[in-house]
Amino acid sequence: SVLVNCTLSGNSADFAGGGAYNSSLTNCNVSNNHTGYRGGGITQSTVVNCTVSGNDSGYGGGVDHNCTVINCVIAGNYASYGGGAYDGSALYNCLITGNTAGGYGGGADGCYLNNCTISGNTAQLFGGYGGGAYSCTINNSIIYFNTGGAAGPDTYASSLNYCCAPMATGAGNTTNAPLFIGGGNYHLQPGSPCINAGTNGYVITV
Repeated sequence: SVLVNCTLSGNSADFAGGGAYNSSLTNCNVSNNHTGYRGGGITQSTVVNCTVSGNDSGYGGGVDHNCTVINCVIAGNYASYGGGAYDGSALYNCLITGNTAGGYGGGADGCYLNNCTISGNTAQLFGGYGGGAYSCTINNSIIYFNTGGAAGPDTYASSLNYCCAPMATGAGNTTNAPLFIGGGNYHLQPGSPCINAGTNGYVITV
C-alpha cells in the first residue's frame, strides 16, 4: 500500500504489522495498534515524516523488520524487545522517546541509527540492558537520559561513532550531557557540547 496523510489507529494483527505491513507511508499518524508477535505499528515498510506512537507488540513495538524510517517521531511504544524499533530497521533523523522494552532495547534493538535523538526510553527486565539502544550501530546521534540496568542504561552491545552517550568510548564520541532545552523539547541549548560534534562522513541525504 501507498499511504499519504493517513491516520492508522486502533488496529490489530495476529502476526505482524498492526498498523501497516509492506507499505510506503508519508505524513501519517500510526498509533495504538497491536500485534501478538511482530511490529505493533509498522513492519517491513518505508516511513517518512510520520509519528508512530502508543503501539505494542512482542517484538518491535513501533517499527519492525527492515523498515526504513526517515524524519519520524517514534514515541511511547511497547514491546518485549525493541520498544521503539527492532530487527534491521534503519532510522535517519528521528526522535525516539518514551518507548519501553520488557527486555532489551527500550528505544531500539538490532537497528541502524543515524542522526537520531534517543532519550527517555526504558528497558525493564533481565537487567534492563540498553534502555536507549541494544545491539545497534549508531552514528552522529544523542543517546542520553534513558533507563536500564547499571551495565548499560543508555546503550549496550552497540557500536557508537561520533555520538553523545554517558558511557561512550572511542574517537569522536562524547560523554558530556547534551543540554536539551527541556520540557519535551529535544533541541539543543546554545553551548551544548553536541553542537558541531558530529562528522560529515555520516551525514546522509535522504
